Amino acid sequence: MANSRWVLRVGFGWRVTAMAAWIAAVGVASQASDAVGVAATEPTPVGRELIVDGERRTFRATPRPPVIRVATWNVDLWRRGNEGHDGYRRGQKAEDFRKWFEQMDADVVLLQEVAADAGWNRNRLLGEALDGLPGRWKHVVFELDEIAPSRQRTGVAWRSDRVTLMNGPVGWRWPVAKGVVESTGDTAWRRTPHAMHFSAGPGLTDFLVINTHMRSNWGGDHQDQRTDETRELLAAMGTMRRMLDGERDIVVYGRLFEEHREASTGLYETRGFRDLNPDDKPTLMYSVRDPAARDFSGGWANCRAFVPADQPEFAQSTFGVWGTDALGAMGLTPHRHHATVSDYLPAYFELRIMPDDD
Repeated sequence: MANSRWVLRVGFGWRVTAMAAWIAAVGVASQASDAVGVAATEPTPVGRELIVDGERRTFRATPRPPVIRVATWNVDLWRRGNEGHDGYRRGQKAEDFRKWFEQMDADVVLLQEVAADAGWNRNRLLGEALDGLPGRWKHVVFELDEIAPSRQRTGVAWRSDRVTLMNGPVGWRWPVAKGVVESTGDTAWRRTPHAMHFSAGPGLTDFLVINTHMRSNWGGDHQDQRTDETRELLAAMGTMRRMLDGERDIVVYGRLFEEHREASTGLYETRGFRDLNPDDKPTLMYSVRDPAARDFSGGWANCRAFVPADQPEFAQSTFGVWGTDALGAMGLTPHRHHATVSDYLPAYFELRIMPDDD
């Protein structure tokens, strides 16, 4: 890591100051913008609507414990060429994603490689898919300032009748430094991490999730760059916790790096996080080391979640990947999914809904 340093570094103090002002002006006012969750101590009604705290709520079609399910998925929803190009690169259809969202039954879905092609912060096809689902789905595509403005951004979709968004409609840009990494000559943090603060309801579990899409090893080994970027991300953690009145339930999630043994894991562990994917469960459907094979074995495990090691909401959290069973339930083969939807499978974890402890 000694050979990898920023040539140009911009401190993050001004970003935090600006962010604090933005939170004061906008974030607090948005806390009541979405529906309120049902108390964790109540039995979960299944397959029907009830009025809860004055809101009409649609509950899950299938029973499960009182948890929040948080997924991440590299959806590959972007266009080749200019913004006016007709059609997405894999020819995806809204129905493909509607089926996947029904299969996942998630409350929050982090998105990677998604274009903003319906206004500055929406995706047309994803919006069509979500409009056809039960419940009240919302989504946002985060701003991007380092590569083509409509391509390969990150974003998030969530069911606003299950979880409450606490920090405004477009999230917070995480205060990381921009610059050029000397070891690679590439731009650091081409996709700025964004954080969204969700709650299960008043007095119940809330958490801040940072959607993180780091440089992969496509075209070379970029571990040094990821390690530097990890240091930048963690350096702001204390400041953000203080701004959130000591919030401890912070999750770093998304496309991070390929192996649990990578140096960045140790940086997270020293800050009190644990990796939910220590066994390197793959989400990329073919091996980057032999992409020509396309046999969907030995895939790449660059999706992972770092959660607080000492918080009870995450004590039972594990990392799962929707695989061949999920594909079969939707009438898809691995090859058809890869050709017409995405080269990634979605992953997920769950955290318990309980009285908030911080």
